Amino acid sequence: MPSALEGLVVVLLVGSGLVSGILFIFSNTVMEALGRQGEDEGAAAMVSINEVILNPTFFLLFMGTGAASATLVILTFHWRPDGAWMLYAAAGLYIAGVLGVTGAVNVPLNDRLAAARPSGVETRKLWHHYLDRWTRWN
Repeated sequence: MPSALEGLVVVLLVGSGLVSGILFIFSNTVMEALGRQGEDEGAAAMVSINEVILNPTFFLLFMGTGAASATLVILTFHWRPDGAWMLYAAAGLYIAGVLGVTGAVNVPLNDRLAAARPSGVETRKLWHHYLDRWTRWN
């Protein structure tokens, strides 16, 4: 395997490990803590978190790992290293499982929560649905 490809695999291991840590902390800790708050407070805090997390460092890590995954698949088609199927599987899982699920499920939920009227009955109902569905898919 060429050293450039090995370097890319290391970048992907680190990137996917960091993203996995973020996802774990949210599901294991942050969402549980927000769920213990009052409905209005929990929803407002999550909207604030969703605003703050959209920063260049997060985007570079989150999207950069996806772009590196796609690059890895393209390069390994050329070099065909031993065990390439594991690289394809890992890249596919990141792209579908992290980017795909986030874009298809979590982001629309975030948008609905942000658009809901603060402290309204609709927001309170949405918050319970949001906590369950967002955490399960995360």
